[in-house]
Amino acid sequence: IYIRNEKMCNWYIDPAEELRKIDEYINEENISSEERKTREGFKKAYLTINKKRIENGKFYKFDKELCKLKFAESQKRLIKLYNGLPKYIVDKIADIRVFALGYTSGEVKRLLRPYCTQLQRTVKEITLNANAVTCEAENHLTAKIGLDFWGIGAIEKLTEQDGDIYLYCVNHYFVIKNGKITEGQCKPVYPYFSEKPNCPTSRVVAEELHHTEDKFELNLLMCNLDELEREDLWYLTIIGTDILKFEESNFN
Repeated sequence: IYIRNEKMCNWYIDPAEELRKIDEYINEENISSEERKTREGFKKAYLTINKKRIENGKFYKFDKELCKLKFAESQKRLIKLYNGLPKYIVDKIADIRVFALGYTSGEVKRLLRPYCTQLQRTVKEITLNANAVTCEAENHLTAKIGLDFWGIGAIEKLTEQDGDIYLYCVNHYFVIKNGKITEGQCKPVYPYFSEKPNCPTSRVVAEELHHTEDKFELNLLMCNLDELEREDLWYLTIIGTDILKFEESNFN
């Protein structure tokens, strides 16, 4: 299933071949004009969504061996995570490897439900508190940036220019005025390539903004993923006198 799903990614599909199949679908005989119109609408939506792929015309050969390695790493990560469950649950799991595949007994499911419910409550409480702190801090910015609502997402690059720090993301970027990185200076930030498979990437898992006197502190929980999607979690902390958000960056 994992390999089948990976093969379905746009990276490995020839857009020209996809368009040929769509045209065949549209020109199929013995369908009503209404149905043909619906199918033409599907093609129009496809052309809009896949504009860059079609213009580029590039696709990649599926690497089955790499896919197997990614699956093995994914299972290893899950097994490590699930071994961190309370002992009274782990002791009831017959085979942690099978559990990592999504299969378990009814008894383990019954034990997991209240445990997961409590975890969800804890996460919600922490998130609400972080959002409240962030919202309060944003009231002191030149203009609110909606950090608690929109988040940041994948990062394309992080640069410093004329004493300011530029945090480039997909479709927007942030400028931290008079910025200084106080944590995470030595960690790499990998550029985000949405149309190239198996590239190392850096994304923001969670963010929180603090305001003290005339300074802002932006705390980012980062996750670097390598080509096998192994995770490296780290903190990026930036302080500055103001934070501005701009849409549709030129990414100079």
